[in-house]
This record gives sequence, structure tokens and C-alpha cells, in this order.
Amino acid sequence: PDMLAEFRVVTGNATADIGRASGGDVAMVTRSGTNAFHGNVFFFYQTPSFNANEVANKISTPPLPRNQFIQQIGGFSLGGPIQKNKTFFFGNFQFLRTTQTAKVTRYVYTQQARQGLFRYVQVPGTCDPNVDDCPRNLPANSPGASVDLHGNVLPGVNVGTYSVAANDPQQLGLDPEMQAFLNKTPLPNNFTVGDGLNFAGFDWIPTEKEDQKSYLIKLDHTFNARHSVFVRWMSGHQNTLGDIVNAGQPAYPGNPNWVNTYRIPRNLAINWRWIPSDHSTNELVLGMNRFGFNFANGDSNVTKNPPFVPNILAQDPNGVLNSLPLHNDLGNARELTTYQLSDNFSLAKGTHTLRWGGQILYQRHIDNRGNVGNFDADPLVYFDTNTNPVDPTTFNIPTGVNSVYDLGTAQGAINDLLGRVGAIDVGLVGRGNQWAPAGTFFNFDSRFPEYDLYFQDNWKIRPNLVIDAGVRWEIKMSPRNPHNLILHPDHAMVSGAAPSDTISWVPGKLYNDSWKNFGPSVGIAWDPKGDGKTSIRANYRLAYDRINTFVVSSYIIQNLPGQTYSYENTLFGFNGGRLKDGLPPYSPDPSITPVSLRTPPPFSTNYTTVMDPNLTTPRTHEWGLSIQHDLPAKLVLEVNYIGRHGSNLFGGYDANRHQIQSNGFLNAFKQLQANNFTGDSPLINSLLANYQYLGGQTGSQFIQNNFGGSLALNSIGPIAKFINQATDTNGNQLIATEGFSPFFFTPFPQFADEVDTLDTHDWSNYHALEVQVQRRFSSGLQFQASYTYAKSLDTRSYDPTFSTVPTGSSQSSSSIPFDNVNRRLNYARSDFDRRHALQGDWVWDLPFGRGKQWLHPENSILNHVVGGWQISGIFTLQSGRPFTVYSGAYTYNDTVMTPASCDKCSPGMGHLNWQDGNGNPAKPFSGGASLYYFTPQQQALFYQPAPGQLSNIGRNFFNLPHNFNVDLGISKTFKVTEQQKFEIRMDVQNLTNAVIYDTPLSSRITSGSFGYMEGQTFGGYPGYNGARKMQLAGKYTF
Repeated sequence: PDMLAEFRVVTGNATADIGRASGGDVAMVTRSGTNAFHGNVFFFYQTPSFNANEVANKISTPPLPRNQFIQQIGGFSLGGPIQKNKTFFFGNFQFLRTTQTAKVTRYVYTQQARQGLFRYVQVPGTCDPNVDDCPRNLPANSPGASVDLHGNVLPGVNVGTYSVAANDPQQLGLDPEMQAFLNKTPLPNNFTVGDGLNFAGFDWIPTEKEDQKSYLIKLDHTFNARHSVFVRWMSGHQNTLGDIVNAGQPAYPGNPNWVNTYRIPRNLAINWRWIPSDHSTNELVLGMNRFGFNFANGDSNVTKNPPFVPNILAQDPNGVLNSLPLHNDLGNARELTTYQLSDNFSLAKGTHTLRWGGQILYQRHIDNRGNVGNFDADPLVYFDTNTNPVDPTTFNIPTGVNSVYDLGTAQGAINDLLGRVGAIDVGLVGRGNQWAPAGTFFNFDSRFPEYDLYFQDNWKIRPNLVIDAGVRWEIKMSPRNPHNLILHPDHAMVSGAAPSDTISWVPGKLYNDSWKNFGPSVGIAWDPKGDGKTSIRANYRLAYDRINTFVVSSYIIQNLPGQTYSYENTLFGFNGGRLKDGLPPYSPDPSITPVSLRTPPPFSTNYTTVMDPNLTTPRTHEWGLSIQHDLPAKLVLEVNYIGRHGSNLFGGYDANRHQIQSNGFLNAFKQLQANNFTGDSPLINSLLANYQYLGGQTGSQFIQNNFGGSLALNSIGPIAKFINQATDTNGNQLIATEGFSPFFFTPFPQFADEVDTLDTHDWSNYHALEVQVQRRFSSGLQFQASYTYAKSLDTRSYDPTFSTVPTGSSQSSSSIPFDNVNRRLNYARSDFDRRHALQGDWVWDLPFGRGKQWLHPENSILNHVVGGWQISGIFTLQSGRPFTVYSGAYTYNDTVMTPASCDKCSPGMGHLNWQDGNGNPAKPFSGGASLYYFTPQQQALFYQPAPGQLSNIGRNFFNLPHNFNVDLGISKTFKVTEQQKFEIRMDVQNLTNAVIYDTPLSSRITSGSFGYMEGQTFGGYPGYNGARKMQLAGKYTF
């Protein structure tokens, strides 16, 4: 901030000359030198000795110490004349060094499981898991827990043991490579997660280090009264080692960092200001902004690490693969350069102030990716049971294993421990008509041109009435490549399109250029009495938003068939392959070349991401009405109504969603559920008639034996997906060889796993009433307080930048259409909806010292002690945001987990409650106590919808707890001389050490951690900076 002379934020409806996007407009003006030398030196310091402990550390078992957070920020500014009244300079240097820690939880095998002994809570013969609530493996502190906090089996829990090695039909024993790999992980120390008996958590506190430096130099020159220029250059680096935000901390103590992030910013601005006349001004700006990112693997031996992804370790609580002790992720690098040329002219003519101008924006996005296509450039070897199934009969899995909740864990452990390989994935890069070797980075150069023109008229009709009107014309072009390497499907892969298995990728635009983005704006300001005490304002604006370059480069470009190939070998796993057999080559059949792959094979289990060719520019209609009135005592009252309607908003969906209704599959699924899950379905028998793993069973029996949990939970989606992706011994689509249409389940079998289509078909609505009271600065005091009553509704609550079509049970998954042709099913409260918000801030110069109200001593030393004090602060009190509770089943489709149903639930029924291991109320932070959001009685109200049905409560039905935060600053200024002063200050974030609770650790009703609350740490929540932190600072100004 020491390099800024002006900081302006326009949060309301901006006029045509200011506003480009629908959000707030931020303008920052860099300081300039003057005829006198001015500058400052500053230093800010934080240390954990001043901070409180995070609640997540307090509730760990055993409790963990406070996170380390040591931060040093220092620098200086200096400005002055080079030639007085002509040429000036200003420079700024700043550094930041931070060392901080944050607790992480990894999933690891227990000691017994590593030895091949799978333990399970035995289901009595009289209990049917498909119908009854039978015993199951549950972690410590959960209702019905299997183990205590130290992993010991609780009294009265009947535990059986299954030997993986002894029941291996090939009698090959535990795989030595997997044993060595798994033994590189520590044993668990947190038995409140996982299943308690076979896998649990390992908690520890890794370290992140931040190193930033920034440099700025600005030169101003005045030629004469009508011409002046400035040149500004900024550069530096921002390096984060063990990057927490990008899940870059080491997996375990002693391991290298997963991600070290290196950022290099560069910025150049050249400004020429010309005043042709006393009533006109022209400003020409030429700019270049470049930001380079390198998300590098911190392991120097990355290419030599084993490529294994065991099932249990893949279940990382953070949804990534950070529980792997070694990994071969190559990382990504990108560089985004924006060239800008803008010209703005203003003319005052009578009662009109006219402004017009335009700009050219030319963005260049260069990618150098180790993530190629859908996979990594180095191979990954999975051990999934979809590719290499584990038949319960063949492997003698005891019938006492809970078939709904624990069987899947047992089957995954069997593949892990025996080294039974599943899918083998690698991303390959095309070089001419050959594939480069595995491990080759993908490089691509994308260009994004934009052109803007605007005209604005501010018309002062009368002294108390002003109207402003304007229009913007924003031309946004589709991405380009200098070598015409951008490809697109020759057949629209969108919902409702005709099915096809012969789609080819051909050169051309991803979507049409947008030439018709005309954005009008109009506003009125009226002082009814003309006394300057009352103002009534109204406005309307139509704004357009660009499609960000990251989505195009990271999800579209790197997935272009022929440019890259997401090669997945499932044949080795389908045929029962093991690590002991030796892994096959990481390359496709020689007949599959980059040119041939522009028409992908008629069937594959890959997925891809495409853009709707009719994609349009997202737009937002904005309107508002405000009344402002001056009150006594320097107070100003303002009442605002704010309205927004977003249309054609950017989103995405799976265009290859599996059909289950019209093809009769839903009825077939119900037939399997009949007669206590022993029913027979002729359709499923026919679909799987020649499946190689039937082993004498019918197709119905195979599904009942291997997907009992899905049948019990009404989860039809995974079974439809499994049958659609099943292959014969030659890798051909099984259902097609059985005589069924290849489009029986999906319209685009060339990518049978998923076709994520990015489009602009979402919408939103926002309405708010805001009441604000502000005191203008007077007698050393200013403050502002506001109350907002608002409601935000949408079909999607996030811009799909980092996760285009998230599946499963994440909060963002509920924004993916439940039904591709009826998005209104998703229309509900936004993820960020806050019904009530009370906010405020204040600055108070304490009335002590010379020239103040009290204590104005003549003694200079005493005056230095009592004078110059200031207190400032910010507070926030707001409602909790909504969240979705999931059923744990895919009852309606195979992409988005269906929200749970509940007949007697209310949005506000959840509340924070401490429970012991039996679900009884417990004292906070006491031994064995855990914090939940629903009581056991409330949890029992939830259930899975029927097959083919959606939830009766839907998306974002429940409210999270409200949150409160206060930040406080105390400063003391010492006046050294008339031109020099020294300021010391203390800033406290989260003064009251309030805890903000976001979504539970699991929002799935089938999870043993359903409703478990951790409390937010490390600023994981917008506006929340974690537990209380204190900062000390000093600044010398001359």
C-alpha cells in the first residue's frame, strides 16, 4: 500500500467509462515523486507467541500445539525530483518472509492391515445389511464406534479377521513392492477417521515457507502544461515452498514437498496525458502485464518414484492423492501475458461531460504442462476394483463383512496388498504423427483478443438533477493459436444432440466470436430539495464477463485428441494382471497415432472436456435504488435496494450421462432388488451374458454379489456405468458385442466415462436491502455500520475455473445439473447466500495530547506519551451459508450424488453439539468428545431416495452456523520533526478468537464422519483468517 496514492473501488453499478465486468471495479494510482524528497521505511512482524491455537488442533487426539506462523514484511519507499518541476522519480521495495504450519490428516493402513489381516465388525446371520442397520466398521468417537481413540477394539464389539494372503486364489502372497510402498507411510495416530480397524488418520503439522520480493520504479515527466508522461515498471517473485493452497505440503515427516510454487510477476505501463484545451483531456495508456507460475514437484527424484496409487491411500480426506508417500507428478507451468492499448477522451461542453474511448486487450497464455490430457505425463498405476474386480466368492470374503459399508473397503485392500493392478493411466503428447515418450511435457500457445469501445454522457440537467447514460461494445474473440492447432468436435457434444461414435476433431474455433455484446448503462441522481442533504439515485446496467483463459488451457486445449492422448490401459487389469507379472509398456497400439486419434475409437473408457459451440458471453443485469440523507452530528443515513440477474452464466455438465429411464434399466435394477435382493433381471443377464468374470453366475447374480452396497442404497448410477464400460477380452464394448446399441446408455461411447461440456446456460438472481449509517470524519472519529437483508438464488454457485464438473459429494457438486434438460431442479439458495449481515468499521483518534480535548500537557515528553493514539477496527456478524446433505447414493444419475431425503427436517434444525462415542451429550473438548452438527436422532431422519428419484429437500436446504469476527488495530504516532514521524502499531485479527464452522468433514449420510465439524483453520473460509493472530509494526516517514 505504500506505493499507492489512490485506491478506488466501485461496488455499485459502474458507468460505461468505468465498468467492464459485472463485479466491482478497482482502480489503483501509483505514487509519484514531487519537488521534495519523501519516503518511508517499514517493518511488520508476526510470531506464534502472540497467536491463539486453532480449534482443529485442540480437538485432535492427542491435542496438537498451535500452528507456527512467523511473518516478516519490510521495505522502503523513496520519491523526489530529478529535475525540479519537470522530472520526478518514485521507487518502492518490499519483501515478505513467512514460515507457517497447518495440520493435515493423511489416510494410512493400520499395522494389522499391512500384514494382510483385514478386520471387520461381524454382521450377525440374522441381520441383512441390505435392509437393516447392521454392525459396521466405524472410527473412534462415532456413534457405534469399533475402536477407542488409540485404535483398540472396544469391549462388546465382535471383530473377525480375514487373511488376504491365505485366501488368495493364486497363493502368491502379499506383493513385496506394495509392502515396501505402504511401509513408507507411518502408522496411524488418529482413529477418529477412516474405518478404525483397517485404515485411519495420521495427523501432523508440516511447514510452508513463503518468500516474496517486489520492486517498483516510476518516472514522471512534464513537458509543459498540456503534455505529461509517466513510465512504471514492477517486478519481483513470489515463491511458496510446500504450498498449502495447492496441497503442496509433504505427505509425511521427512518427505519432500508435493508442490513448490514459483511466481514471477512483471508489469510495464506507459501513460501519455494530453490536454488539448481547457475543456478536454486525452489519456493514452500502453501496458504489459506478465505473470508466470511454476507448480513444481519438490522431489528431485520425481521421475524415479513408483507410480502406485493404492485404494486406501487414494481416499485422502482432502480429495487429492496427498496420502501417497512417493509420487511422480511432474507439475505444471504457465505464463499469462496481457498487452493493453487504451485511449480515453473527456470533453466538458455546457451541461454535458462526455467521455469516449476504447481499448485493445491481447492475452497470450503459454502452458508447459506435466498434466497431459486427463492424466499425468508420468504413468499412474491404480488398483481399482472396477477394472480388476474382486469376487467375494472366489476370494472367500466372509459373509460377516457388512456388504453395504465394508465390503468395498475389503475388496480395495485385497487389490492393494496383492498388487492386483487396475487401470494404468498416462498422458501422452503428440509430436507430428508420433507419440513422445511418457514424461514429455505439453506446450501450447493460446491467444485471446478483446476489443472494447464506450461512450458516456454525464448530463447535469439542473443543479439538483444529473443523468448519466452510456453504452459499451465489447468484442470477445474465441481463442486462437498461431499455428492453427486448435481443434473442435465436428459434431456437437451437447445434451440432446444426436448420438455418435464417429466424432472427429477438426481445425477451427472452439466457439463463435462474440460481436453483439452491447452493454447500456443509465443512472439518475436527484436532490429533491436542492439543499445538498438528500440524494435519490437509481441505475441500470448490463455487464458482460469474459471466459477465463485457465479453463480453456487446462481443460480444453490439453485434452484435444491428437494433440494429446489420455491413454488408459485397462486390459491388463481386466485380465487379472499383477505387479509380479511386470507392467505393460506405457504406450498405445502402434496403429493409434496422433492423426488417427483425431477420430477417437468408437469406444473407450476415457473422458474429455469440450465447449458448447454455441457458447455465449455471460451477462449480468444490474439495477439499484438508493436514498441518502444527512443527519445531525455528521451522520449520513443511506438505504439501498440492489438487484442482480445473471443469465448465460458459465458452467458445465456431463453430456454423456447414463440413461436409466427410457431404456428399461431402472426397471431391471428394481428387479434385482426384489425378493430381498435375489431377484432376476433378463435385461441385465443379456447385457452381461458373455462377461468374462461371471464364473458361472448370471449377470443378475454377479451384480448382486459385487454391487450389493449399491443395490441396498438404491444407487443405480455406478451399476449402469459399470455395465456400459465393461469390455470383452479384446477390449471391445461388451454391450455392443451382445447385440445392444452402443448408445444404449450414453450418446458418445468414444468417451464412455464422461463428456464434460462447458456452456453458458446457468442463471442467478440476487435481491438485497441495505441500511447504512456513516459518520464523516470529525473530531477524530469516523465510523460506518450497515445491515443487509439479502437472498441469492442460482443454479450454480461457482465459476468452473478449478473444477469444471465436480462429481461426488463435494459442496460444489450440487451445482452440477441433476437433470441436463431441467436445470431448475438445481435452482436454490446460492452456496454464498447470507440472509442477514451486520458489518461495520471505525477509526478513532483518541482525544489526548496537544490540540485534543483532554490531557494536553505542555511537557513535550509527556505529550509524546499521551498523544498520537488511534484505534481502528472492523466487525462482521452474518448468517451461516447453506449446504447440501448427500444420500451417499447415485439414485438419479451417475454423475452427481443425490442429496438425501428427509421427511421431518427443517433448514435450521442443525446445531453444534458435542457427543461422546455413544452419541450422548458431552463436555466440549473433553476426552472422547467430538463436535457434530446433527444429533444422532436428527441423523436418523435422513434416507436415500428411491431408484430413479431425487431428494425431497434438494440442494442447499440446511443452514450452517452464523459467524462473527472482529479485527482491531491500535497505533501510536510520534512526531519527530515537522517533516518526520514514527508510527508503531499492533493489529489483531479475530480479536475474540471466534471459530467459524463451514461444511462438515463429510456431508454424506453413509459416512462414519457424517456431520463431524472441525472448525475452519488457516483462513479456509472467506473473510476468516484463522485463530487470533497479532501483528506488530513500525514505520518511519520523512
